[in-house]
Amino acid sequence: MLSGILEPSPFIDCKRVPNLESITTFKESVNHLVQISPTFQGIPPEFLRSAILKDEILRRQFNKWEVIINEGNLKCDHFFALLSGELVVSKKGEALAKIDETCSFGTIGYFTGKRSADVISAVESAVVLILSRHNIRKWPDMIQSLLHENIARELSRIVESTNNILTGNTHYIEKLENAKKWLLELQI
Repeated sequence: MLSGILEPSPFIDCKRVPNLESITTFKESVNHLVQISPTFQGIPPEFLRSAILKDEILRRQFNKWEVIINEGNLKCDHFFALLSGELVVSKKGEALAKIDETCSFGTIGYFTGKRSADVISAVESAVVLILSRHNIRKWPDMIQSLLHENIARELSRIVESTNNILTGNTHYIEKLENAKKWLLELQI
């Protein structure tokens, strides 16, 4: 149980004074993200690094048990990608799922405009990328399309696996199915 521990917190800027070690680590972590995250497949790592350095993608650190998304409090005009660490999804203090570095999250709310139905918090210190709709709209059409296609494919995969795992939990299945339909209507 996580109840009583989770309190909302503001984003904490984790940018540091660049040195050779942090630049190398930053470059490697973005390359790693592109290699393992279905959301960023095919997007040039140089583009993502540039977007992060220009604050088009925000990079924030969350400490252990800090809340990233609080249930019902966030109307999503952005979505998130875990760069390092581990997160947990919970509802009413009950842990539902783990988010690891292969996952982006908040994508359903990003596409549907719905508020979050869950709490997402850091199980340990975590670095999260925050991608806003406003900044993504400034990106080249090719990058936007690729990002949206990747997210649609990932949501479809999640719907399939969720249907198998959560057969009794119609709330999540319905939420995922609606997001998938919405994406198909956009033809992205």
